[in-house]
Amino acid sequence: MQEVGSTQRGSQRAFSVLDRLLLTHPVWLQLSLNQDSALYILLREPVGTFLVRKCSASQRKVLCLRMTADRNASSVKECFICEEDSTFALESSALSFPDLCRLVAFYCISRDVLPFPLQLPEAIAKATTHRQLEAISHMGQDFWSSPSASDIQNGPVDPVASTSSIQAKSEDRCVLLTPGRQGKLCFINPLFLQLEVYKTSAKVEEPPKPQQSAPAEDPGIEVAVLALDHRPAPSLAELDSSSSFSSMEDDNDSDSDPESMAQTPMHSYQRPPLMRSRGRGGIHRMSEAFVCFFAPDKRLTRLVEELSRDRRSIFGGMVQDFLLEQREVLKSLTSSSSSSSSSSTSSATSVQLLQGLRIFLSQAKCCLLDSGELEPPIETLVPENEKDLALERAMFSCVLRPLKSHLEKALVRLHNQDGSSQCLTQNLLRLKGDAAMERLGVRTGVPDSRGVERVKQKLVLMQRTHSPIDKVLLLLQVCKCVHKAMGSLQGQEVSWDDFLPSLSYVIVECNRPHILIEVEYMMELLEPSWLGGEGTTKTPHLDPPYVSCCGAQSTSGYYLTSVYASLCLIQSLDREQPLSGCLTPEAQEALKEWSCRRSREAQRQKESQQSQRCVRILFQDGERSAVRTLQWRAGETSQALAQLCAATFGVTDPQQYTLYWRSGGEMRALPPQAQPQDLASHSEGGPSLSYLRTDHDFSKMRRLTRGGAVDLSESVCEE
Repeated sequence: MQEVGSTQRGSQRAFSVLDRLLLTHPVWLQLSLNQDSALYILLREPVGTFLVRKCSASQRKVLCLRMTADRNASSVKECFICEEDSTFALESSALSFPDLCRLVAFYCISRDVLPFPLQLPEAIAKATTHRQLEAISHMGQDFWSSPSASDIQNGPVDPVASTSSIQAKSEDRCVLLTPGRQGKLCFINPLFLQLEVYKTSAKVEEPPKPQQSAPAEDPGIEVAVLALDHRPAPSLAELDSSSSFSSMEDDNDSDSDPESMAQTPMHSYQRPPLMRSRGRGGIHRMSEAFVCFFAPDKRLTRLVEELSRDRRSIFGGMVQDFLLEQREVLKSLTSSSSSSSSSSTSSATSVQLLQGLRIFLSQAKCCLLDSGELEPPIETLVPENEKDLALERAMFSCVLRPLKSHLEKALVRLHNQDGSSQCLTQNLLRLKGDAAMERLGVRTGVPDSRGVERVKQKLVLMQRTHSPIDKVLLLLQVCKCVHKAMGSLQGQEVSWDDFLPSLSYVIVECNRPHILIEVEYMMELLEPSWLGGEGTTKTPHLDPPYVSCCGAQSTSGYYLTSVYASLCLIQSLDREQPLSGCLTPEAQEALKEWSCRRSREAQRQKESQQSQRCVRILFQDGERSAVRTLQWRAGETSQALAQLCAATFGVTDPQQYTLYWRSGGEMRALPPQAQPQDLASHSEGGPSLSYLRTDHDFSKMRRLTRGGAVDLSESVCEE
């Protein structure tokens, strides 16, 4: 008997508080709940129970905590969560965390600014297997409407007893006295803490902020490229010029590209494939801890990369199929026999090639968000205002990095075929020399030899990285060098007539024709939101690395198109006519066509997001159970989705099975003509359905309760 008890305790210790939170986030992370719904749920739960929702007025995450056993609104406390500088923190607290799950995990074992630690629901706290936790996770919001093993309707909970029992659980833990606070706190590793200075004030509930009216129509990216000569260049004074670019470090790793791995010298170090942190040694865990804290977007990138290699996931299968197809296309473009290849391949242009990549990047990103396959969810990893940037970096890493070497060769080949590279190379050589400044119409200061050398180094780094975001940041640093030489970093306005000739002079002096491909790469692969806007980079309350990204996002369109205009100016060189120092009509038309096309692409992508959804399907047949994520396209009936389920789960008699969904706490058959958009609003991350036998005993499904979660065999995470 004693042996059995010790075994059970050991299995319970196998899951830390953080593990339990990560595995059951669909239960406690309820961003779609409003204040009344959260209050209704928590008033039925024991003291210490919590939820995280999103405030519709301020769009901030809120930690909702049951404070007392009283059955009124004042018994539930709401604490706003601050998301700044890539960290999460409770309002009025000086402790911040690299992601939301770690924040909640800390407050489950310590109180800090809370009256007592958070309390996990009993079923989550007592689950002993991964499958039990996954069964609870699949219930999502329905978990709160199912019967509880410790139903508080039998009587009110004594708040004093509840509080003391919670504190008693932490008595055997290491404690830490914090100046200015009363009581004991659990000791935590300082590595995961960042002390910040907050304004001291009373934390009365934040009044709802008035919602800003949305603009009538998104102006697109035309504002970044039209009438360049009619407005001053945005300031680059706040741009960080010493940022490190993690994508260049990643490009040295070749685990994603078998061919580049074969070309790597034998003496160079090759990083082992990414694995779950559970199987790593101490050094790896320590390294990952630093990565998680100082670069949350890096952690997201690693998780997305890992998922993209898993063909069992819909996102991974989508990425791997695309990479396989693109490698063949790129090989055909660079092979010596490309002239005899199919007409569709031989007539491809570099712009069309990059357009196809951008379309897939947007589709795959939507699939990743819609499928809910990323664990933990992105809402817990990075603050809301950094989500788009982090996702773009992650998509570049798992799609563009494996294709980098093949893609570069293909782009060089295509530009050699159309003659643009040769034209630029010849004109760079013609302009270079003592008469360059006069021929280009330079009227201000320009970088000296040391400044030109620094620009060359930036261009070399630009060629090494696969990320369009890092490329454009390096490009902005080049433009900052030009600004500095012009003496315009002290707030003075820079006119287009002065900046364009100076920029052209620097490009000529560097004499790197490959910049033509780099500019095209950025113009076609950057998301349109990075190419629009006329803001400045002045955000002094943020740290330099963040300034270099967020500030760049509002200025990159202007300077990217400025470099494009400079290249057009150099390519239009005529030996008999001096350069005019302004855009040629052909360049103006090309920029206008490009900006309109990218705006149309962005609009089409928004419309296509509604044409297909990712749905999570629970399959259960006796002792056999599994969870899969499938694509459901608009226009397809639920019967077509059921046929896909039969093929996915290996069902031989599909006429005996039906798709069900939860509505009002009950399992109901999915209507035959149902569409994905009809169910999308019923759950976060897409609808959740069940594929079951028509004679399924639904009384058994009630065992999926907080008091007795069933063991799901053949779980998708255990395969």
